[in-house]
Amino acid sequence: DGGESNQTRLVGLTLTNGIADGGHAGGITLIGASPRIEDCRIVENIGNLGSIYNWGGVGIRCAGGSSPIFTRCLIKKNITTTYDGGHQHWGGGANISGSTAEFVDCVFDSNLVGYNTYYNFGGGVYCDNSSATFRNCVFSNNTARSEEHTSELQSH
Repeated sequence: DGGESNQTRLVGLTLTNGIADGGHAGGITLIGASPRIEDCRIVENIGNLGSIYNWGGVGIRCAGGSSPIFTRCLIKKNITTTYDGGHQHWGGGANISGSTAEFVDCVFDSNLVGYNTYYNFGGGVYCDNSSATFRNCVFSNNTARSEEHTSELQSH
């Protein structure tokens, strides 16, 4: 958490089978960091969101003024389906909060938040108080299951 500059690079990693819990994503959490993440796979992480109140980002969480650049990354099948008494779930693939993130040639596919409750937002990506750029990215089959919201990408 924190301090990594754009000189820091993660290349060709697969981040999988992580558990999103306690304020951290299952794949990668960036707080006050600005690395370049290239050719990585952030796949099949699970949200234990029953213990996370008003939080999100099963695959990726960017917060605290982070400015990462993701290039040619696959963000796929990051899910939570746990019933948690109606708490808010924000962003299956990525949650960007108070940060600036850039995604280039990335794929967001089959990410899911929800258990058919009202408070699920951004199956693919949820941006809150942030500036995110998506260039040549593909969004498909991302779902936020709820009574009203089923979006691939949502911003607040």
